[in-house]
Amino acid sequence: MSITRTPTYTPVHKLEVCIAKRRQLLICHVTDDKIIQLRDVSVPETPAAMAMDGEFACIALSSKYVVVNTESGYAQDLFPYDSSTTIPLVKRITKEEFLLGGPSALGMFVTTAGISERPPLQWGENVVSVAYSHPYIIVLSSDYLTVYSILDQQLKQRLTFQGGSCLDNFDGKMYVASSDIICALLPVPWEKQVQALLSDKKVTEALELAKYSNRAGLSKEQFRNVSLSLLGIRLSVSY
Repeated sequence: MSITRTPTYTPVHKLEVCIAKRRQLLICHVTDDKIIQLRDVSVPETPAAMAMDGEFACIALSSKYVVVNTESGYAQDLFPYDSSTTIPLVKRITKEEFLLGGPSALGMFVTTAGISERPPLQWGENVVSVAYSHPYIIVLSSDYLTVYSILDQQLKQRLTFQGGSCLDNFDGKMYVASSDIICALLPVPWEKQVQALLSDKKVTEALELAKYSNRAGLSKEQFRNVSLSLLGIRLSVSY
């Protein structure tokens, strides 16, 4: 099941979800007391993984990825993968954009138009699960948690975590689980992240992080002060 992050219709107290049932995708509204089926779309086989954004569902079949317009029923093939070496992964990133587990140990960004607008992530072998918390992609493999930036697709941090089986972002809170433990991933305060990025002269990333922190709770005045401060530092770094 996948919850759409850009629902086509968003009344109060309703969620729009996509449910895979055999060779069908069921689009439903979930309320406090009932589930209302809106429509169903036929697919060639039961999806192994999926994510949804608006009317688009991106699904992994047994040997390829497909994006389906659940309103028109039109399905577009994206690219094939080898299920013997690649775990099918589908993660919604932004509006009409998904991150998929691709061949050659790559994480592939694909839009609903079937094109890629970002370079792939070189995330290595044995990837189990993926989560997104802007501007970072967190990748769980058999032995590590690895953090990449969506801005430059570069590795930013790696932590040892063995036996991990599940990782996801739940309303802004990141959790990772193994067979016997569940851990919360606590981010370094954004102010410290910004200072570290500026120390490394990564000004664009610092500005993007400060911009996103504004959405996460900074007042307009606080964000204005931070932006002006960063702008001043940016000028000094540039020159």
